[in-house]
Amino acid sequence: AAAASELGAMSLGPGAQGDGGGEGTGGEVAGGPAAPAGPGPASEDMEAQLEVALLQALYKSVKDGELPMNSSVLWTAHMLPCRPVGSTLDIKKSKHKKMSKFLGAYGGKAGLLTLKEDKHSGDTIITGINRKHELLENFRPLRVADTAAGAEAAASSAASTASGAGGAPGASSSGTGGPGGVSGELVVEEMWKAGRELRPVFEALGLQHDALYTEKELGEVGFAYVKHANLENSAPDAKTIVLDVILCDALFKGLVKKGEPFPSTLPKADLREALMRRCGAQCRITRGGEQAVKKGSPPVVTVSAEKKQGHRITRITGMEPFLVGAELMASECQKKFACSTTVNELPGKHQGKEVVIQGHVEGVVDFLSKQYGIPKKYFDSNVPVGKK
Repeated sequence: AAAASELGAMSLGPGAQGDGGGEGTGGEVAGGPAAPAGPGPASEDMEAQLEVALLQALYKSVKDGELPMNSSVLWTAHMLPCRPVGSTLDIKKSKHKKMSKFLGAYGGKAGLLTLKEDKHSGDTIITGINRKHELLENFRPLRVADTAAGAEAAASSAASTASGAGGAPGASSSGTGGPGGVSGELVVEEMWKAGRELRPVFEALGLQHDALYTEKELGEVGFAYVKHANLENSAPDAKTIVLDVILCDALFKGLVKKGEPFPSTLPKADLREALMRRCGAQCRITRGGEQAVKKGSPPVVTVSAEKKQGHRITRITGMEPFLVGAELMASECQKKFACSTTVNELPGKHQGKEVVIQGHVEGVVDFLSKQYGIPKKYFDSNVPVGKK
């Protein structure tokens, strides 16, 4: 535990910010301003609302692969969206007053949560969830429609539908719609998953080796281990670290040719790259309340101008990994470009769908990028960019 806390203010969960809610999150309110409150019925009611939001978040939203997680991320990205629709969460109106104390009530040896505190910043970090705890096993989750996030998505969908119905001919919706539609901002994160060779390094720090980390976070893990194992103390200079058995095996076992000696030192500038060689690329894509993780590099939407049976067509594939429905895309392309469109299943099992637009349509990449928030670097197209 001491080694884990040496990571300092390191953000080991995407979107981590602030002090993890230990102090600051206590003042965050969803739905209204905070007001002083002492013990009593109001405080007990807030306790119940906070617990429902926490359990709903753990049951429906927080994945084990996202741990360790800063408590501010748990609060803003999971508890607030998962609270019952119409409710207001204010940690200051509970008996705990602070997020760190609220989470601490669910910690302990046999608790629902495994927690650690950063000794430098005071952040509370969630490192584990007991999925077999009676609170979770006995909890009956809310329907998505009965949560704040569900209500917001429904309202956005209704507003989008109304806007589309009353707008000018050919106007497309904002990309928020019914079945197969999209809702929320797209976030594409290039992540890394440590290989089994790095497990001893992560375990020495009390971290999950099979969680997802950014490139920067991997470097911070490496230097946290260097500090934990005092590998700078006997280094020949300030730019070098001495490799102990654990770190040397983690970085070089199986890579050094037979008969050649293992390195005993490593330039600090090379540490992160050496760690990256032992990791597998992952891509995490989030849109609103939906999230998908894909092995390898980020996916690509392919837009190609082709000829099929003598007819010109524009074919679009690869939209599903970006959490975009093919049917909605076809409908919006039809309105935008005044062309007929069709949706077909791709050959093979679970290969997704394709959208086919009649004619060679220019400007389709610009439209799709703006409509669904997909950066242009994730498109592969032979269709001219610009005008229709």
